[in-house]
Amino acid sequence: MQMAPRARQAAGMLALALSVSITFTSQKWVGGTSIYAPELEEKREVMHTAILYNELPDSVESWSSLGSNGLNARVLTVWIAEGIHQVAGLPIHRSYLVLETAALLLCCLLLYAFLEPYTGWPFALGGLLYWGSILSLTYANHHFHPWDKPSIALWLLALICTRQRRWWSLAAVLVVGVITKYDILVFPALVFLAYRRSEPWKTNVLRTAGLLALTVSTFLVLRWLVPGGFERRDVVSQVMTNLMVLRDGWYFYPPFLAFGIPAVLAAMGYSIADPFAKGCIQLAVLVGLILFLQTNFVEVRAEVPLLLLLLPSAWYGLLRLAATPAVRQIRDRR
Repeated sequence: MQMAPRARQAAGMLALALSVSITFTSQKWVGGTSIYAPELEEKREVMHTAILYNELPDSVESWSSLGSNGLNARVLTVWIAEGIHQVAGLPIHRSYLVLETAALLLCCLLLYAFLEPYTGWPFALGGLLYWGSILSLTYANHHFHPWDKPSIALWLLALICTRQRRWWSLAAVLVVGVITKYDILVFPALVFLAYRRSEPWKTNVLRTAGLLALTVSTFLVLRWLVPGGFERRDVVSQVMTNLMVLRDGWYFYPPFLAFGIPAVLAAMGYSIADPFAKGCIQLAVLVGLILFLQTNFVEVRAEVPLLLLLLPSAWYGLLRLAATPAVRQIRDRR
C-alpha cells in the first residue's frame, strides 16, 4: 500500500525532470537553429510590429501576401511579449524566447497532469516522452507562430477542466484561449459529446450552447477591436495543395509521423473507451477536417490539439493491445 503513493510521487518528480529536459533541449537545439535563428530575428520583429499595431509593413499589400491571413487577431501573446520587452528591457526576440520557453514547459507539465489521474503514471510518462519525441516537427515550416505553445497549454487546461467538470474555470480558459488563438473556439463541442449520455439532455445542451456563445462572442468582439486581417480562403485550392504535399512525401509526411501511432491506438481503443475519450475522438475528427480544409496541413505545429484529443482513447487501445485484465473488467461492466 505504501509503494503506490511513493511510485506516483517518484513518477511526478521524473515528469518534472523530463519536462525541463524536453523544454530546454527543444528550445535551444531545435528552435535555436530554426525559428530562433539570428537570420530570422528581423522577420519576426516585422510580424510582431504588424500584429501589435494591426498595420501591414510598407510595400505589403495584404495579410495573405505576408502569409498571415487571420493572424492579426492572435493578439494576446504579442501583447505579453511587448509587455516583457517594455518592463524587462529585453529585445523582442528574447521576449518571445522567454515566453515560449515558459509556455512549452507548462505544456509538458500540464500534459502529465492531464493524463496521470486519468490513465495512471506509466502511460502519462509515456505520453510525455512521445510528445518530446515529435516536438521537433512543431518547429518546421514557419518562423513566427509564438501563440502555438501558449495555445497548447490552454487546450490542456480546457481538457482538465472538462474532465473534472469545472465549468466556470473552463469558461475563463476558453476566453483566454480565443484571444490567444481562436482555433479553440470549437472546444465547447466536447462538453456535449462527452456528457450527452451521463447528464440530462437539457442541462448539457444549455451548458454547451452557453460556452459556445461565449467563445463565438469573444471572437466577434476581438474581430471588432482588431479589424481586417481576414481574407477569403480558396478551400478547393487549399485541399488540392494538401493532397499534393501528402502525395509527394507520404512516408515522411509530418502529420503521419506525429499522429500515426496515437491514431492507430485510439482506433483500437475506441470501442471500449469511456464517453470522455470517445468525445475527444469525435472532436478530433471535426478539428482535423477544419484544419485540412483551411490550413497547410503539413504544419504539425497547428495540429497538436489532435494529439491531445487522441491520447485518452489511445490509452484504451494500448490496454486492448496488451490484453490486460483492465480490458476484461471494462467488458464485464458492459
